[in-house]
Amino acid sequence: SAETQVIALNSIMIKSISVQELLLTLSQYIRCNYNKNETARELNLHRQSLIYRLKKIEELTGLSLNDHDSLYLPESCLRLLRLI
Repeated sequence: SAETQVIALNSIMIKSISVQELLLTLSQYIRCNYNKNETARELNLHRQSLIYRLKKIEELTGLSLNDHDSLYLPESCLRLLRLI
C-alpha cells in the first residue's frame, strides 16, 4: 500500500542521516543564532532538508529547538566539544 511505501522510504531516510550529520546540523543552527535560512545556506542544504534534520534532532533528544532555554545544555555541551 501507499502507506507502507511511505513508512519504508521514511525509514531509509532516517538511516541515511548519521549522528555526526545531526550534530553538525545542530551546531551550525546554534552558530547561526537559530536562523533556519542562514543555517541551510551555510550547510548547503535545501531549507526543507534542514527542517527535516531539525525535526529528527527533536525526536531523538526530546528537546524543542524553538525553545532557547531548552537549548542551553546542548549548546553548552557543543561548546565544550568545540563544535561551535
